[in-house]
Amino acid sequence: MAALPTALSDITQAIGNTPIVRINGLDHGGKGVIYGKLESMNPFYSVKDRTAIYLIRAAEKNGSLRPGGRVIASTSGNLGHSLAAICTMLGYKLTCVVDSKMPTVNMAILRAMGAEFEYVDTPDATGNLQRPRIARAKELGSREGCVYLDQYDDPATAEAHYVSTGPEIYEAVGEHLDVLVGCIGTGGHMCGTARYLKERLPALVTIAVEPVGSVIFGGEYKPTKQNGVGLSFTPANYDPGVIDHEMKCSDALAFSTLRHVARTDGLLLGGSSGGVLAMAAEYAGRAKEAVNILCLLPDGGLKYVEELYV
Repeated sequence: MAALPTALSDITQAIGNTPIVRINGLDHGGKGVIYGKLESMNPFYSVKDRTAIYLIRAAEKNGSLRPGGRVIASTSGNLGHSLAAICTMLGYKLTCVVDSKMPTVNMAILRAMGAEFEYVDTPDATGNLQRPRIARAKELGSREGCVYLDQYDDPATAEAHYVSTGPEIYEAVGEHLDVLVGCIGTGGHMCGTARYLKERLPALVTIAVEPVGSVIFGGEYKPTKQNGVGLSFTPANYDPGVIDHEMKCSDALAFSTLRHVARTDGLLLGGSSGGVLAMAAEYAGRAKEAVNILCLLPDGGLKYVEELYV
């Protein structure tokens, strides 16, 4: 029987080509026009779909991931969801190293796709669980038949966006783009995208955003409620050479911006998107000439409704 001619061969074929939409509800009083690239429209609901499939394919190519092997990842949610779906489909086992702060709904999603877990609940000297979680994932990844996918330091994380997100944006908007705004967690999606676009648009202004309390740009670490963004250290995938401005956003401003955009534009977004949109609006309000500002919006808000929208 002939296959359906328009059907995708598998769900990974649906990763990417996410829409760009104008954000109409941010009243900034300036001349900047704000747009968002909706990475929640990926099949597993976040920008991490791009990272996950690229890291897996890279591990297959270099021989570290073999048929039936086990993938190890340190994750607070989105990367784990993407890896769980892809590993299930490709026949790999997955262990996610998580911490006690992971939202219950994130755990439920991972369980639904057959992922296994290991919990880390002893913080480091800063009171943070990220470093201990990564250390444990690396230890597990060194075992026979296992491979640790390092979203923080492996250059393949940024490369995933250099070969996918950046080209998509350039093809869609080309010379019309003036400003790119994105959050920094691992540094991969913003820096990989920025590197590609700056090679083609030298005048492009790039703005990196992290939560107040994150120390990727420096400062003193304090806990933040913006899930999946910000760190207690600076990852190797953060490349300040492709970033023009570093901005920090408070939890309060990020979340109030999210709630506002939900009511004006009908967009239910995750916490990290709130910081990106808030800083884009701040920049737009200072603009003295017309500029097109594109925000990389990492995920949707359904998983965070009870935390952010009530």
